[in-house]
Amino acid sequence: MVLKDSRRFGLWIASLAITTALNGCFSSPLLTQSARSHDWSGRWILDPTLSDDANKLIAAAAPKPIKPRAPNVPDPYAFGVPVDQDNRADDSRRGSRRSQSSADQVVIIDDNGPRLRPSDRAQFVRSIVVPSGTLQIEQQPNLWVLVQGDSRREFAPGNADAVSMTDRYGSRRVRAGWSGDRFVIRSDDPRHVSIEEVVHEGALPKTLELEVTLEAWNYHKIHSRAVYRWSDGKDPLPSAGDGPPVRGVR
Repeated sequence: MVLKDSRRFGLWIASLAITTALNGCFSSPLLTQSARSHDWSGRWILDPTLSDDANKLIAAAAPKPIKPRAPNVPDPYAFGVPVDQDNRADDSRRGSRRSQSSADQVVIIDDNGPRLRPSDRAQFVRSIVVPSGTLQIEQQPNLWVLVQGDSRREFAPGNADAVSMTDRYGSRRVRAGWSGDRFVIRSDDPRHVSIEEVVHEGALPKTLELEVTLEAWNYHKIHSRAVYRWSDGKDPLPSAGDGPPVRGVR
């Protein structure tokens, strides 16, 4: 009995160690400095030909509306007494009309999320996943600034304390810093929204990539990749309608 208990305790300790290690991998600390020296300051322009189609990714991840079943039409033979043909035809037509009107009603699943309309949730998801036409980066020793369209965000890399941000979509905790040679921004509301944005050098010369991973409400997980090319200031700016909706604070 003692031997069995000691084995169980050993297995429990081993599983706890593995879980702790895995949690450490998934939530690695963000540092104040990059693993190697580089400066991405300047303007970068989106290259749609090398980037993911964010709209398709959102459409595939969006929750599918559930239509209620058509009401059951009573069986005319349920009690062993058939109704006449005319009455059955009338019942069938009424049942068809009821089925059609019920099919037009969309039922939204209650996922215990914030009281946001589906259109507001969709706009929030688009504001995160659809890339802006330009990136403007200002990189300083203790400050990292990211400008995306009309949105300007400032980060203190590696700050141990999360910054709380609140907007009409809810409140989220934000941390940012370096993980190796990648700049990582993590925003989360533990119950409903988790966002990770990663900026790193692209596979092609003079390119940056912005990878966004989003889990929100009853959407499927979205991972989107946008590729930006270095701009010398002479490139034409994308039109105003190319980017996502105006971003909220996050």
